[in-house]
Amino acid sequence: MNNETIKEKFLHLILEAEAIKFGDFTTKSGRQSPYFLNFGCFNEGRLLSELAQLYAEKLMHIFPKKEEFYLYGAAYKGIPLAVATSLALHYTFHKKAFYTFNRKEIKTHGETGNLVGYAFRGGEDVILIDDVLTGGVSARESIANLKNYGVKGCLLLVGVDRQELGSREKNAGKELEEDYSIKTQSLLTIREIITLIQNDAHIKNKLFLHHPNLEKRIEAYLNQYCPKS
Repeated sequence: MNNETIKEKFLHLILEAEAIKFGDFTTKSGRQSPYFLNFGCFNEGRLLSELAQLYAEKLMHIFPKKEEFYLYGAAYKGIPLAVATSLALHYTFHKKAFYTFNRKEIKTHGETGNLVGYAFRGGEDVILIDDVLTGGVSARESIANLKNYGVKGCLLLVGVDRQELGSREKNAGKELEEDYSIKTQSLLTIREIITLIQNDAHIKNKLFLHHPNLEKRIEAYLNQYCPKS
């Protein structure tokens, strides 16, 4: 499956799951966004399985010769994504794929600590799996947590990169790459999603019909908060 096919299949999966909505939404940063992405909508086995398959396909494009994968899913949306992607890497590509995720609160009894799953030994190149990259706050927290275990993040793979400004008036993904020497990749960017929708009259009419001036609002938001470079 080539990258363009991955993008097309991912868009149709997002639309089927209704994981993207248009209207008026307030982001975590306080910005008024005309669209909202919710991967909690991938709440049925087939949808999650097909989504994980696309994550696995993307990873094999990036690391075609890699035999072992260490996946880290940040609580909470990253947890099912990391687990399901490890299964897809195993069943489809016959790769050894370990998964680890964090607890929001440190466990003080039994198996103590704040990690569940594969126990890092130190030195592993870890792939962070998440749903959406916005300002990069979650990714920074994950990278800081991983450093406590002597491992490093080599890649952040998200479903959608919203391409938004980070803390230094540049793309949040580029800031992560500069600050932590970690690559950032996505199945789709928000600009790609909007372009694909606009180029399909049937999908566009279905999604935009009841939202007057939506296209102008989206373009204004992208121009203000989502630099192209």
